Amino acid sequence: MPQKRAELTRAEAGFPVTNLITQVDIQQENPGFIGAHLVRGFQSLFPDFNITSVLTVAGASRFNLNAEIQGCNSAFSELLAISDVYQPGWQHEPRVQTYQNITGVGGRDFAGPLLVVQGATDNVVPAQVVDIAVNRTCERFPDKEFEYQSYAGATHVPAMYAAQRNWLQRVEDRFEGRAVEEGRRRKSFRSIAIEQILRPESMRKKVRRQRFDENTTVGPHQMQIRLLGYDYVSIVYGVVM
Repeated sequence: MPQKRAELTRAEAGFPVTNLITQVDIQQENPGFIGAHLVRGFQSLFPDFNITSVLTVAGASRFNLNAEIQGCNSAFSELLAISDVYQPGWQHEPRVQTYQNITGVGGRDFAGPLLVVQGATDNVVPAQVVDIAVNRTCERFPDKEFEYQSYAGATHVPAMYAAQRNWLQRVEDRFEGRAVEEGRRRKSFRSIAIEQILRPESMRKKVRRQRFDENTTVGPHQMQIRLLGYDYVSIVYGVVM
């Protein structure tokens, strides 16, 4: 039993939030949405936390309105799509720093082996923030088993579809007791153009043929693919070493 418990330390993380303060600073689209989740975290840790120490009057008003109407993430995002969400210097508020020290994961030890999946154009969890955490972690723990996969052109949720074959294989390997590659690895993936999909002979060395529940048969080799309805990023990925 102890051996099986140890095996379960293998983990897969999809576009992980590693540093919320840095994420707010880098966020290009609607940084107020991320900050709202920060405030929720502050409130859970510090019951007497005053949200106006982080949010402006306008930001706090919209934050409270969303709580009143029990709005979902989409409502939150729309309500906080304003320019003056944060108080100047909010990052230096003592409780903000305490929260970051508790929740920040970049550069911290981990059991491993660990896979991190990231969409290169993720507009919710920017790749720049994850890159910083990954680099810091690898520098501090060079002997740990760690793999970082980046998917070109993939945004937040589509990245999980693009990476699905890879992380599902790791899950299967874990429960089958197969060994994981040792050391640290960084892999980049890109989508294969639709023209290549319609010419299966050009893909023979790049992609394994797969069967899916919903499929379309194309080409003389009867290659079966699944059109996910997002963009061609989510159809088939080939590794770029």
